[in-house]
Amino acid sequence: MEFIGSLQNTPLPTILVIGGILLLVLAVASELGGKITIAPQRQKSALILGIGLLAIGVALYFIPEGNGKEAESPPAQETTAPAAPTSVPPAAPAEPTAASAPTPLPLSVTVVSTIPENGAANVPASLTEIVVVFSTDMRQDSWSFVVAEGGVTPEITGDPVFRDARTCVLPVRLAAGTTYALGINSATHQGFVSAADGNAPAIPYTLTFSTAP
Repeated sequence: MEFIGSLQNTPLPTILVIGGILLLVLAVASELGGKITIAPQRQKSALILGIGLLAIGVALYFIPEGNGKEAESPPAQETTAPAAPTSVPPAAPAEPTAASAPTPLPLSVTVVSTIPENGAANVPASLTEIVVVFSTDMRQDSWSFVVAEGGVTPEITGDPVFRDARTCVLPVRLAAGTTYALGINSATHQGFVSAADGNAPAIPYTLTFSTAP
């Protein structure tokens, strides 16, 4: 009973610190008195718990005790000084402003020419390249040649290559007496995009032509 009474009079931070130290001792020592063996897993748990109790106990030493109420400062006395006379200067006349520039329209990227020309007939079947020229500089690591209605898709024999910033060349193999159709971008495939202006996609375009018999 005296031990319990002494604990009741002991500050909580002290109890936590003592408990933490005891757990740390248990964590370090694998045996107590040569009779009690402590499992490694329990040593690990005792180490974590001991560090926690010790940290909380030390922290409580630095937390000032309060009565649970916030200290209230006496109400500040309001003092009013006589208002000095003020005057508002007259507003300066508004300066004329130039009319704001209209917001530029988004860049329209279009196909300006092709080889063979769109709708051409009697194109030599020996033609090995389809050339597409755009209205602005294009990204050269992205393209979309797609299947289109109105003819057979040309047999593609290699990757597209940009001859310059606006000219893309597609290697193909053609057959005689055939009507071909090739899509350049579509509603769902928009690989042809401008190099600037937010990478605007080219407006979808369908190239059709027929080879000579």
